[in-house]
Amino acid sequence: MINRKYPVNIYSKEKKEASREFRIKIIYHYLKWFNGEIEDLYGEKKPLDSEKIQLGNPLENAIMTWGKLHQEQKYQHVLRLPKGVFSGMKILDLGSGPYPSAVTFDDCEIYCLDPLVNWFKKIGYPYHLYENRVNFIGGYAETIPFKNNTFDAIISVNAIDHFDDLISTSKEIQRVLRNNGILVLHIHYHNKTILESLELDDNIIKNSFSWCEGFNCVLHEKEDYKSGIADGYYALWSNFHAL
Repeated sequence: MINRKYPVNIYSKEKKEASREFRIKIIYHYLKWFNGEIEDLYGEKKPLDSEKIQLGNPLENAIMTWGKLHQEQKYQHVLRLPKGVFSGMKILDLGSGPYPSAVTFDDCEIYCLDPLVNWFKKIGYPYHLYENRVNFIGGYAETIPFKNNTFDAIISVNAIDHFDDLISTSKEIQRVLRNNGILVLHIHYHNKTILESLELDDNIIKNSFSWCEGFNCVLHEKEDYKSGIADGYYALWSNFHAL
C-alpha cells in the first residue's frame, strides 16, 4: 500500500457532517431492529432469535446480524455474482461504507476502502471481529492508496454517486486493477444531494470507463434492494461476462 493524498477541498465539511449524522442515526436503528423494536428496517424483517449473532456487545451483535442478513445478501443480489467467483483473488470494495459486505464472497483477500473507516471504528462498528478476513483502509476513491496493478477485481455497491470526481476515480480504478481484472459496479442514478454528489447516467458511465474492455450495462432496476424505495434507478455495469 502507498499513501496517496488528495487536495484538502475534497469532500466538503457539510458532506462529512451529513454522512456522520446519518450513520449515527442508523446505527441505533440496527439495535432497535435487533431487539424487535423495529419490525421492518429497509425491507428486512426483525431477526429471529436463531438468526441473531452473539459475538460482542449488544450493538456489535446488532450490526453483525444486520450485515449477515441484509448487507451480504444485498451484495450477492445486486452484483449478480456467485459466492465463489473471486476464489483466490485480491479484491477491493470501493466505498464500502461501515460494513464489510464483501465477506459474502468465499476464499478471497478483501480490502474495504472508505474515507470514514477510522470514524466508523470509533462509533462502534466491530471491525476487530473481521480482521482475519478483511483489511479496512481509510481513503478516497479519487486517490486509491495502493500500487499499480494491485487487485484482481474491484467491486462497488451504491457508492460511485457519493464520490466527488468520477474521472479521477475511473483513472485510479484503471491504475490499481490488473490487466483483464474484473470490474463490477452497482450505481445509483438520481438527482444530486449533499451526500450523493454525482448525477450519473449510462452515457456518463460508458464514457468515463471507456478504457475497460467489455464493460457494459447489464441491467437497470427501479427499486432499491428489498426496501421498495424508488428514487431514480440503479444500474449494474460489469466486464464479467458470466453474469
